[in-house]
Parts: sequence; structure tokens; C-alpha cells
Amino acid sequence: MTIRSGAEVTCLFTNAFIPRGAISLAKITEGNTGTTSFQVTPVTGKPAHYVQIAVSSRIGVPVDAVHVGPTDATDHLRLGAHRIIEQHPHDIPAGGWTLTKVVCNGVDVPFAQGIVVTLTRSQPSARCVFTDTFTRTPPPEPPPEPPAPPPPEPLPRPDRTPTSRAHRTPTYPSPSTPRRRP
Repeated sequence: MTIRSGAEVTCLFTNAFIPRGAISLAKITEGNTGTTSFQVTPVTGKPAHYVQIAVSSRIGVPVDAVHVGPTDATDHLRLGAHRIIEQHPHDIPAGGWTLTKVVCNGVDVPFAQGIVVTLTRSQPSARCVFTDTFTRTPPPEPPPEPPAPPPPEPLPRPDRTPTSRAHRTPTYPSPSTPRRRP
């Protein structure tokens, strides 16, 4: 738009506030201590990957996860759904960790292959606490499936009766019998 000198013009600017969300993570370990990492990724939209680490040094006490680098901070996330996947503590003695509980904003959250947290305009932040329990002996592996039984032997058909074959003994010419030439 070109404005002539001395002309009166009114301009209207409209700014749109696009809020950002935040996810804070914490870890509780039962039965042992260890270092756990979390991966946070948006479910849709522009791909991103945020890594956080929690170092548990006291059993039963929550410890906040911290971002590995400045680009891993989760205090500037786009609103929407984000998947959080936990990796069990590393460098542990013989035994195994089991994820036993996840609580986000005070509510128990079902978990299987991680959890999904949705940040909205009305609830732009979430705090999730993951609890893992250590057992000295890892849970046993499920037993292998038993092998399939062999197929049954075919039964004789009722319309046929087995027949015996007569055994023939080969006969040889005696040494005194002259051989015939063809």
C-alpha cells in the first residue's frame, strides 16, 4: 500500500496469542535407585524429540527429570498430544525394573508403551510422575509354547482290505545248463 504525503490513514494490527505448553516429569524408584531417561515427542505436527533424565539417589523420593541440552527442554511445547516413553534405569545389578504407576496432574494414567499427554489452552501444562519397582530377580520369561502334536496316522479305508503279496524266490539257471544267446 502506498500512502501519499499528508494523507490520513488508520491501520489496525491484530496479534494472536499462541500459547505454549509445558510437561514436567519426575521419577520415583522403589527397591533400588538408578538413572532413567524419558523421551517426549509430539503425536502429530512437526517432528521433535526431547530427552530428559532423572537420577534417583533415594528410594521412594520423587526426583525431577532435567533436560539433556537446551533444545530438550519441555517448557515450550506446542499444544496438542505428546507421547512420553520411559527407559528403565541403566547400570543395575542383577534384577529387573517394572513400571508400576504413572500419575499426571494427580490422576492415575494407564500405561503400556508409554503414555500420551494432551496440552490444551485450558490445561497447557502437565506434571507426570513415573514410579518403577525393582526386584532382585527379574520376572521369569513365560514358558515357550509346547510343540504341536504330530498329525494322526491315516486309518485304513473300510472298503479296502489289505492284501498280502506272495514272496517269490528268484530262480537261477544251474551251472550245467547252457546259456542261450540272443
